[in-house]
Amino acid sequence: TGKGWGPGDSQSTGWPYNPAGPGFQKRTLEPPLAGIGRNDYAGNFEDFLDQRGANQPFCFWMGGTEPHRAFEEGAGRRAKRDPGSVRLPAYYPDEAAIRSDFLDYALETEYFDGHLGRALQALENRGELDQTLIAVTSDNGMAFPRAKGHLYEDGFHLPLAVRFGAQAKGGRTVTDHVNMRDFGPTFLEAAGLAPPPSMTGRSFLGILRSGQSGQVESGRTVTLAGKERHDLGRPNDAGYPVRAIRTNEWLYLRNYEPDRWPAGNPETGYRE
Repeated sequence: TGKGWGPGDSQSTGWPYNPAGPGFQKRTLEPPLAGIGRNDYAGNFEDFLDQRGANQPFCFWMGGTEPHRAFEEGAGRRAKRDPGSVRLPAYYPDEAAIRSDFLDYALETEYFDGHLGRALQALENRGELDQTLIAVTSDNGMAFPRAKGHLYEDGFHLPLAVRFGAQAKGGRTVTDHVNMRDFGPTFLEAAGLAPPPSMTGRSFLGILRSGQSGQVESGRTVTLAGKERHDLGRPNDAGYPVRAIRTNEWLYLRNYEPDRWPAGNPETGYRE
């Protein structure tokens, strides 16, 4: 439910529906803020659970469009959130307007967290919470300059929280590098299936089951990333090709077209 695989045209490549699966989108609600969608994510998840067969294994994708710009301006302050609690990145000026923007962003994050809590409660009510592998992450960094759409640290170092009942000891932080392409092999291994050769990721189920904190697997100390395009505005719709290597200590970026604007082009009136 919500946003699945995208943006893109999956049908042109032969998929009858979004690669994330057939949509469950019928339930809606009145959004509390401008910029928040009408999708009742948790309600649609319950509809999915109700229609599946007894003891049938499942994989469900709950893709929130929150937090996503545009945020309702000043909503965080009106909700009595404290501007002083915002931990601004060092590359931003400490201005009241920026702190307020972060509060608006956080309020939308809290909104989706509420749906996540309802979804977990639905599983618990059915006695399935502790036998379900749950992964919560993001598809990109926060929607702010130098983050979303970029290969700086806050653009692709994303949150990841995983729950798997007794198979994954909680209360620990693991520093192994994990890529989204690792999710598929992990889910398949948890289901007792072997990943197909076309999957290039590596299962991290062993990390979950290890009970260890810190660095668990010695081979997970490097992440490779790349970007070709994420924005508009350059002449001839040119991209901004970048490659990145992230180790535990360093981030190396290589810009292949450093003379281009990194995010749109102010000369064409398009700004980040």
